[in-house]
Amino acid sequence: MAKLEISLLGSFEARLSPGGPIALKGRKTQALLARLALAPGMPCSRESLMGLLWSDRGEEQARGSLRQALAELRRAFAATGLAPLVVDRAAARLDAETVSVDVAAFERALTEGSAKALARAADLYGGPL
Repeated sequence: MAKLEISLLGSFEARLSPGGPIALKGRKTQALLARLALAPGMPCSRESLMGLLWSDRGEEQARGSLRQALAELRRAFAATGLAPLVVDRAAARLDAETVSVDVAAFERALTEGSAKALARAADLYGGPL
């Protein structure tokens, strides 16, 4: 089964595995995906996303910008045949079953603490979040 792999340590990258990179045009769209990837499966309210990414805009403009960014994510994922984005009127989240995030794998490896796990964590660390 294909999975969306998101790398946040070092530089941002979203890719389909197996497959290749998923192109996202806007930096705010990348930031939106990164925020959702930090807690896959956990809903993030539209208001908190608007405040995080578009706090310098009025509410209507921020709401429209969020809609556009969500639409860009849907288009990018539609081309892959994967549907990891779950959106409703109040919140957005990533389906944890279809997403793999390097930050979560890094934290699991650190928690495990064995020499092999710590070597895996070192391999995953591409730079600051």
